Amino acid sequence: MNLDFKLDFLYYQEQQILDGKDPKMDELRPHIFKFKEYMGAAPLENIIQLILHAHEEKYPQPKYWYTKLLVPNSSSIEVTYPSDLDEESDLYLSPKEMTRDDLSHLILRQFDDVANNSFLLKELELAFEEPQDYPALVQTIEGSLEGLTFVKDETLEETVFTVEDSPIANVRITPNTFVLGINQDTWIRYLG
Repeated sequence: MNLDFKLDFLYYQEQQILDGKDPKMDELRPHIFKFKEYMGAAPLENIIQLILHAHEEKYPQPKYWYTKLLVPNSSSIEVTYPSDLDEESDLYLSPKEMTRDDLSHLILRQFDDVANNSFLLKELELAFEEPQDYPALVQTIEGSLEGLTFVKDETLEETVFTVEDSPIANVRITPNTFVLGINQDTWIRYLG
């Protein structure tokens, strides 16, 4: 995958400085901006590759998957969460809140770690507005997992990749959805 930005910001814990800003964030900001552009314009196949690449070796901050797909003034949009989500901990983006028109939703299912004042990602789900080329997506995921140890379980309508020794616990793909399951042993508590 050829990116013209670095993903270091996904793993950096911004320092809280009284009456100031973390100078490292000034260095990371151009990469965050390019990441946002990429998330808004790249083909879905490339977005899936990016998500998998970002999770291969280390657990990244989940907030960037959510915040960089938001449309401007998204806080003024009224959204009803699906009944199977916890509005207190899970994050849900409906189509009217997203910069992309080829996604019907993004869900970050999270664990509310009250004791440590943080939310930890359990599962990331992308739902496609229209069915995608399923065999091509399976091939994309398999290629993205190259170098990792995994088992592939395939049916006509779903393929599940179970991954070992990675922040990626599993990946489920159908023509309509991509779901990334997180290995909870790799969680990092990012604050802020």
